[in-house]
Amino acid sequence: MLQNAFPALEKYINHPHIVNGKPLKVIDTLREEILVNFKYLMALKQEGLNLFFTDIDLIKEKNVR
Repeated sequence: MLQNAFPALEKYINHPHIVNGKPLKVIDTLREEILVNFKYLMALKQEGLNLFFTDIDLIKEKNVR
């Protein structure tokens, strides 16, 4: 659920999931779908409808520093 959005930066991941000796990645089409939906939620938030459970503004502020 994107309402539970949180940063998934490499520095927060302590190990990759490996299958047959190769790290797993999110397929491009799913990645794009997630990004489109996240941007939509961000636009709704800017319009005054905050659907995030996390403090997305605090996360954005810390990520900018």
